[in-house]
Amino acid sequence: MSEMLEPLVETVEKSGQSVQLTLFVPEELSYFRGHFPGHPVLPGVVQTHWAIGYGAQYLGLPQRIKRLEVIKFQNLIQPKTRLTLKLELNSKGKLVFSYDQQGRVMSSGRIVYPEDS
Repeated sequence: MSEMLEPLVETVEKSGQSVQLTLFVPEELSYFRGHFPGHPVLPGVVQTHWAIGYGAQYLGLPQRIKRLEVIKFQNLIQPKTRLTLKLELNSKGKLVFSYDQQGRVMSSGRIVYPEDS
């Protein structure tokens, strides 16, 4: 049996340099095992990894980044959660992301790419 590493993408709405995805985070996701027993939480590093990956897939951005900026993990993402992931390439070439659940911000930040990308 293969490990489940990605959420289920339910909808994608792309407009110019932005994209909005509706994601369902299944309880079978391998990242929940051991993080934390009895109270599973989606690790922040996974959330940033998904933002980078979907930025590459839907906005043609590179997978290689320079750094992360103003990363905030405001609320815990648990199994069986439906999220909206908003990605937007701003005027400075940074990818701004936010995850929210029914209007409640779960996490957000900016992804900075190398100048040679």
